[in-house]
Amino acid sequence: MSWSPGLTRLRIGALILLAVSLAVVPAVMQRHQANAQASPTVQTHTAGTLGTVLVSNDGKTLYVFDKDTPGTSACTGDCSTTWPPLTLASGDPVAPAGVGGKFAVITRSDGKRQVTYNDHPLYNFAADTQPGDTKGEGVGGVWHAAKPIAAAAAPAAPASGAAAVKAMPAAGNGGPATDARRNVALILALVVGAGVLAAAGLGFARRSAQPRGGQE
Repeated sequence: MSWSPGLTRLRIGALILLAVSLAVVPAVMQRHQANAQASPTVQTHTAGTLGTVLVSNDGKTLYVFDKDTPGTSACTGDCSTTWPPLTLASGDPVAPAGVGGKFAVITRSDGKRQVTYNDHPLYNFAADTQPGDTKGEGVGGVWHAAKPIAAAAAPAAPASGAAAVKAMPAAGNGGPATDARRNVALILALVVGAGVLAAAGLGFARRSAQPRGGQE
């Protein structure tokens, strides 16, 4: 079977488009994963007279334990049932906007990765059943709500250019949630488009290559 120069170019073009699409997909997925990982590990909440405290992403107050030492949790066994450690399956913890200090992880005796703030392991309190509860404050004189320190002030933005750029929300008309939807749509469009073009081009090439009626 022979291919005309035009059909050969069509076939090659379709294959190139498919190859480019397959090369773009991993990059887009990597960008999406980076956006997902950029979500803060903890949040902040104003808890009445306690002021601003750290909370986990479900709104539950986070606490520190006076008996802990840097890099080691002294709350194990039954203690960790009453005071569940804030853990992170993988990656590094991300600070919320406006919070200074250092977030890190330690490996507990049970192998779990516990989030720390300024070398203090962070815990929830089982008796805090509602977001914003602070029933663990002062328990035994050794448990205290974790309080953030403010981040250093950022340099003043110029009067134009960067100053005109506004932060986008995490969901709605901008931010990581919208970017993720756009990334998925882009991936689908690239893959489907490349597949359709490749199939159409090869099908057309096969039909054109078949002998026409009455011709040898």
